Amino acid sequence: MNLITTPVPVSFRDRSVTETQNYTAFAALRQNGSVVYWGSNDQGNPDISSIQSSVHSILDGSIKTQSIISAGRGFAAIREDGSAVLWMNYAQPSITPTGKKVTSISSSVTGFAGIYDDGTTFYYTPSTNYQIQTHSLPNNAKPIQICTSAWGFATLDNLGGVTLDNGAYYSAPTDIADNQFVRSYANENSYVFQRANGSLYGVGTSTPSGQNYINVTSTNFAFAAIKNDGKISVWGSQTYGAEVPQNIQTLLDSIEVKSIT
Repeated sequence: MNLITTPVPVSFRDRSVTETQNYTAFAALRQNGSVVYWGSNDQGNPDISSIQSSVHSILDGSIKTQSIISAGRGFAAIREDGSAVLWMNYAQPSITPTGKKVTSISSSVTGFAGIYDDGTTFYYTPSTNYQIQTHSLPNNAKPIQICTSAWGFATLDNLGGVTLDNGAYYSAPTDIADNQFVRSYANENSYVFQRANGSLYGVGTSTPSGQNYINVTSTNFAFAAIKNDGKISVWGSQTYGAEVPQNIQTLLDSIEVKSIT
């Protein structure tokens, strides 16, 4: 069979750095650039036949699809002309505007966020009613990283600000003009942003005080951060790693921690 595969790197619960595996459907990219889509919808009516017909009609290979990105409940097809076609298992396809070329797309369970070549961003989520919404970052900032949680996105820009679209939890999009953020991290439903001085700022979660944190990692519902002195802080759900037994804490304190995964 002449199928083109889209690899999904391993990460926490069905999610790669930028891509969430679809729960109930598949999309096959064929050698002629067309797409075949099948499966079911886990949100109410399982029948996706009307959406399937639309996808097959739009992605018939007349404009060749180059790659497919999955969301937990949808897909995005990036085409050779720089356009993208996005759909959910329960929402009809939507096409990015003419004249804008997509340079990257990230996915969550319920939607997509991406970057155009002109430096604007776009969202296709519950909070945009599954219409592609273009967003210009404040102060002519340019996006440098999209961080994905299970349900939404945080777009970090080159001026140190962040734009949030977290599905049903925020209006889309919401700008946080901190102007000091340099890195962003996420777990299932929360974000942590690291400032240039190593201090941390949380959305949907508390964060430890102080500065000089150099890295943050997460489980589904907890975070762990390392300071430049090798000490670590953990917070979040105790059942997801935020509770450190005393014997483990003794081991962590006895020798400087180099990294945590």
